[in-house]
Amino acid sequence: MLLIKNVVKKILSKINFHLHDKESISYLAIFFNYILNPNYRKTYNNYLVNKNTVIDFVESRTPLPRSLYFEGTNVCNADCVFCPYSTMKRTKTTMTMDFFKDIVNQYIDIGGQSIGFTPIVGDPFADKFLLNRIDYLNSKQKIKTVSFYTNAIALKPKHIDQLVKFKNLDLIISISYGGHDKETFNKIMGVDKFDLVQKNLIYLFKTLKSCPDNKLNIKLDFRFPDKKKNSEFYELVNEVISKKLVRIDSLEGNYDTFGGRITQSDLDKTGLKLNMTYPSPKIGPCEIPFTKPLVLANGFLNACAERDLETDLIVADLRKEKLSDALYGQKMKEFVYSFYNKSEIPTVCKECSVYSSIYNPNGKITKSNLNWMN
Repeated sequence: MLLIKNVVKKILSKINFHLHDKESISYLAIFFNYILNPNYRKTYNNYLVNKNTVIDFVESRTPLPRSLYFEGTNVCNADCVFCPYSTMKRTKTTMTMDFFKDIVNQYIDIGGQSIGFTPIVGDPFADKFLLNRIDYLNSKQKIKTVSFYTNAIALKPKHIDQLVKFKNLDLIISISYGGHDKETFNKIMGVDKFDLVQKNLIYLFKTLKSCPDNKLNIKLDFRFPDKKKNSEFYELVNEVISKKLVRIDSLEGNYDTFGGRITQSDLDKTGLKLNMTYPSPKIGPCEIPFTKPLVLANGFLNACAERDLETDLIVADLRKEKLSDALYGQKMKEFVYSFYNKSEIPTVCKECSVYSSIYNPNGKITKSNLNWMN
């Protein structure tokens, strides 16, 4: 059964890759996805039958999102082949602690419990205030969960020692790991940091073993095709996995276009592939404005924390507006409803391949957890 599903995914990926940007035949892609992808079909049917019911339900939860994301900085210490960071034109900056604390306090006032530090591009540990921010959140009783992705380049032993001391938060840290060997790592991550990352991870894993009462939830994400791994490092990886101290995931070397900014030619030198299997049709509003809006380092609120590299989806200036007014204010609502008119959908959203419809029955919008926990 799993083999059949994987074959269907590969077929859909090839169909979408060849048809997604050709307006005249895009309906063929819709047809094939509707026939071959059960979730795609369920989403379409849900839209047709429950269009108003679903949007009314989603809006009833506003202004509180499922989680609020913070771009502590938009600076990165890597140049990954699957990320357009090096082409970003935005000014690189870091959010001040005073502004961060103010927004967190406003967020708590409306019921906020969950915070993410994964920016559109950049690494959370490139933010000189990251540990200070987590320490502040750890002092707030109402904040329950903090999560983020990191490449672990700047995950220094002293940072790990601090992280295990935070006892009032569930800290969910996903580590983007670029290769089993130095050559692969350097090609994928764009920097010669393989040995440093392994050193940091070995220290992390040993710390997890020696501090079993920590609140860290670690996931190791392999960013390359999974191959046989033989080394002392992977013996340690397998040990912490078997002890359930670390979870593991793999993209199997498949990536999306990052809003149309990454092509197959960008990935060819590394053996990676574009994966164009869409979880749901682009029909109705995307769920991301309701699940992970992003507070930018410069003080603006962006409707999306995913593939909007140049932040074209800014909906408010939080230096002038209250968070509670901005999260589902007029500009955010106009953005959400633009998805009901194909001609009004922003270009960055038209190109996005991580879009997930609010009508997707398996989407995060349907989950009752994080800020929506009863």
